[in-house]
Amino acid sequence: MKTHRLVIKMQRIILNQLMENVQKLQGPLSPMVSKYSHSYEREFNQKGKVSTKRELLEAVKKSDIVLGADFHAFVQSQKAHLRILREVVRGRKKIIIGLEAFEAKHQQHIDDFLSGEIGEEDFLHLTHYVKNWGFPWENYKIFFEFAKSHRIKIKGLNVRSSRKSKDDLMQRDINSARIIGDIRRDNPDFLIYIVYGDLHLAKKHLPKAIKKYLGKKSSLKMLTIFQNSDKLYWRLAKQELEEKADVIRLNRDTYCVVNSPPWVKWQAYMNFLEKKEASDESADYVDTIHQLCKMLIEIFKVDVHCVDFHMFEKGDLKFVNRISKLTTTKEKKTIERMVDQGHSFFVPRLNIFYLARYELNHIAFLVGQYIHAKMSRQKVIEMNFPHDFVAQVWKEAIGFFVSNILNSRRKLESLQKKSDYRSTLIVLEFKLRMQMAMKSGGKIRRLRRHKNRKYEDYLSAASIVGAGLGQKIYEAFIQESIDMSRLRSWLRHPLFPVSNLEVFYLNVLKELSRLNLKQVRPEERL
Repeated sequence: MKTHRLVIKMQRIILNQLMENVQKLQGPLSPMVSKYSHSYEREFNQKGKVSTKRELLEAVKKSDIVLGADFHAFVQSQKAHLRILREVVRGRKKIIIGLEAFEAKHQQHIDDFLSGEIGEEDFLHLTHYVKNWGFPWENYKIFFEFAKSHRIKIKGLNVRSSRKSKDDLMQRDINSARIIGDIRRDNPDFLIYIVYGDLHLAKKHLPKAIKKYLGKKSSLKMLTIFQNSDKLYWRLAKQELEEKADVIRLNRDTYCVVNSPPWVKWQAYMNFLEKKEASDESADYVDTIHQLCKMLIEIFKVDVHCVDFHMFEKGDLKFVNRISKLTTTKEKKTIERMVDQGHSFFVPRLNIFYLARYELNHIAFLVGQYIHAKMSRQKVIEMNFPHDFVAQVWKEAIGFFVSNILNSRRKLESLQKKSDYRSTLIVLEFKLRMQMAMKSGGKIRRLRRHKNRKYEDYLSAASIVGAGLGQKIYEAFIQESIDMSRLRSWLRHPLFPVSNLEVFYLNVLKELSRLNLKQVRPEERL
């Protein structure tokens, strides 16, 4: 499909720009580390075949040792292993988790933390977590919470030396292999589930060291689970399978989970480097906005010039000065509320991007709203809730739709994760009114004003409803189920007057409901 090719082209451009920023922050790799990395990349020269979550879980249950690849800065990497463990523990209670994140010499502290003998703060202090590992603790805390609830042991696997070279990496593999081998010998009936850096899991690295330590006579069943290989993603994209395939079986004992486009994990790593270094060498987000705009203009074939905007980051005093001088009282109040709530947003009257977090998802979301504002000639940011609720929903839908073009695996916000019951009630009330209007063929009955509902409740509710609609628009777009001229008419439809937008909104829902859109069931996802 032509649309798909353009989307993949845009993703490649954004990834290349992101990798330039990563390399600028990280510096060049040593020749030895590069060689170690190339050995890992060769694992994905295998063609492999599309597999399923069920097949992967069955393979895990039949294994003695599972080596799970870990991209340390990317929380979805750790969560993928946690999801596997939650499934496996239902049928196989005897499990031991091994973590590279902790050194073997701190095993007593790990045991004491799991038993409740010491608290979290003491545990992190005693294991020198920040100094020795440094990646976000929240990424690994989830394994301890899981272990405590299922009475599972966790073992530290790392044995460090002072050198930082390929030889050091190989020696760490050998040292960890001995620990893993000893755990296996002492617990022959247990599944040993290892979470270890992805580069270490190339066949010639940690797997080879484990087999060598246990000896040739060992009948060990060892499974390797890689995650989110860049090379594999682009190969799947060539076949238009990158959205459909969650699991790839590379060979009999090697799988790769695909739950994210490549740039998402590298964005997480870049954010980690920026925070760690506290460097003045920050990423060029203005250039990213230009690139995204340029590509989207090419995809949508619209006449929009992305040259007149300004970008401000959280805590930038220039943003405060700009807003105080140039906006109305209502606009200032709206902006203050959104800043307080930690939102990223676009101010159409001033062509200002405000980034609360350095995430490409946020940037793409706002670029979508920027293009809509340009095409619809919309200048208003303030919303009068509940009267303007549909307008906010449509803004959210356009933003989420565009962010899906960059990251089709972006998850919808669930009701449980949003602020509180008030926003949940708004969502349910609005959906009920939509259903009634769809069935009767009449107008949308507007939400009731309620004294206990706050401005942020409407914002949260609108983001949930808008994300759901944005997801459907993306599915129709990528499957080419709607004509590009029709999509352009949606992008240029103004938010006000709301009465016109409500009629338009209902027509969009009806049009989407008539399409036979292919969807992947959530239970099939990892």
